[in-house]
Amino acid sequence: MTAPLRILHVTNSLGAGGAEMNLVSILARTPPGFENHVAYFDPQEQLLGDFRRYAKIHWVGGRAALWNIRRLIDGLKVDVVHTQLLDATFLGRLAALGTACPVLTTLQNAFYDGKDFGRFSSVRKPLTLLLDRLTSRRAWRLIAVSNYVKAHFVEQTRFPAERIDVIPNCLDRSRVHRPAPEAIARARRDVGLGDEDVVLIDVARLMKEKGQADAIRALPAIKRKVPRARLLLVGQGPERASFEALARTLEVGPDVIFAGVRPDVPALLHGSDLFVFPSRREGLSVALVEALAVGLPAVVGDIPQNREVGEGLSSVRFIPAGVPEKLAEEAIALLTDPQARANAERAAQGIEERHSPERAAELFFAVCNQAAGRA
Repeated sequence: MTAPLRILHVTNSLGAGGAEMNLVSILARTPPGFENHVAYFDPQEQLLGDFRRYAKIHWVGGRAALWNIRRLIDGLKVDVVHTQLLDATFLGRLAALGTACPVLTTLQNAFYDGKDFGRFSSVRKPLTLLLDRLTSRRAWRLIAVSNYVKAHFVEQTRFPAERIDVIPNCLDRSRVHRPAPEAIARARRDVGLGDEDVVLIDVARLMKEKGQADAIRALPAIKRKVPRARLLLVGQGPERASFEALARTLEVGPDVIFAGVRPDVPALLHGSDLFVFPSRREGLSVALVEALAVGLPAVVGDIPQNREVGEGLSSVRFIPAGVPEKLAEEAIALLTDPQARANAERAAQGIEERHSPERAAELFFAVCNQAAGRA
């Protein structure tokens, strides 16, 4: 009897981020013959229970994270190391040095796109890129979550394009099925929404590159046309204090709800009227996929990654970064269009099919089989 193919997934955390949710969806559909282990070092654990259903969990945090990962590779006799997110990718690749274990890396973002380096300063960016180039040579194959991310990585690192597969981030259907009406009403009440409020929802980490400041700046103009409009920001992040201050300065403080990380996002999406997502950098957003699969009209940042999800849908409007006036204009147009919600609901089925978790899992585990020489 053939032993199961043992995969060690190395990720930053078990937090409720898009990369983590995508991995859970894939692990939930693991075919027979595979054994999953997940190593993480950041203490965010909102999805710990979900991961435990499908994998054995290993905390490797602290100063010895690199050596802890290496001990797992050797002790578990791992067949494939799979990494995602930049810090985990460097640790996983370095830990596998000197072993015969193939490394797969999922590329979740276009880190070096030249628009907004986030935590990468002008000094750190070239050093990070150099380390990425060097350690990516250790990767047997890469998986990109969008065509844009693949093209970007090839351009920046000169990694062979033929060794990068594109597997779009997938949809967890349990997060888009419509909850009971009382669950939706309870979720709205829990975040302070009234029965008559018109809800613009954004689900994302509170960071500059996610563009929530544009949504806050657009809200006064939106409220002049839609007086009961309120902006619901679901997520946590380093810019929360500055966004709260901006809302107060614009005198819309009571109408911007900072809900933090929530376990009831599906109910909040179903209880909202418009998805606003003015992001400036993505890999391929799970939050956007979920919102469109729920059947929400959306105002979305005009970047190639978002267009890969919503291109051609009449219920999706693309806006330039840093132009809150355009966000307000498109939001008002969708909120006052009696056909917008119906158009979005018709498009939802196509989004579900395009981001099928079964298809993503099939492709992912096929690549793992190939890496381990079992294909």
